[in-house]
Amino acid sequence: MPQLFKPQSLDDVCVFARNEGEYFVRSLSPLGDVRKTRDSTIMAPLSWFYCFPSARRAWASVYQAAKEGRLHFELPKASITVSMRGMRVGSTVYATQLSLLKIEAQEEPIEFGVGHPQVIEASAHSRAGKRDPQCSSLGKEYQKLTDAEWEVVRPLLASPKGKIPVDNRTLLDCILQKRYTSMTWDEVAALHNVPVPRVTTAQRRWKTDTRLNSVMERLNEMRNAAP
Repeated sequence: MPQLFKPQSLDDVCVFARNEGEYFVRSLSPLGDVRKTRDSTIMAPLSWFYCFPSARRAWASVYQAAKEGRLHFELPKASITVSMRGMRVGSTVYATQLSLLKIEAQEEPIEFGVGHPQVIEASAHSRAGKRDPQCSSLGKEYQKLTDAEWEVVRPLLASPKGKIPVDNRTLLDCILQKRYTSMTWDEVAALHNVPVPRVTTAQRRWKTDTRLNSVMERLNEMRNAAP
């Protein structure tokens, strides 16, 4: 974005605020009007840049390097989870797309941001997308399975031989998140730290033998009955 090559550019694109413990970013348009945004793909990275010292330095480093005729970005104190897509040419795989999924700050926030989460979900459990119709009554946003929900639906995922693999809960959470959002299988699998084939195979198998349909119906009943 061109704003990076201006002094004090972070303050030119957003204003950080807190209301009763809730953090949000107000984005500033070129016309000067202020719009509140809750889109986590925008809010999460900007709130991290705004509240953590090395992240602010990383943002400012782009402008500082540009003044010297260089392209440079100072690495912040954080680890990130990304999803990568690419193409293979011979024996080499070239990355063509990186999607930021999660930021884990490895430092304390600046004083005004005390209490800011150290783990910032950048890709959006809530990212807009075409949702599966079976999710229509489960709520507006993806929610991980609770312990109580898992105890109820767990037997429904047992194989014909009665076996229940220990990672079925993680696989089901992956499938629910994919159905709720526009995230790709690669992104969902990376966020839950499971291989993509493991998730897609489970989804295909459970859908074919109707186990997934039974789980979705039971979850609908439970969440609709909750106060």
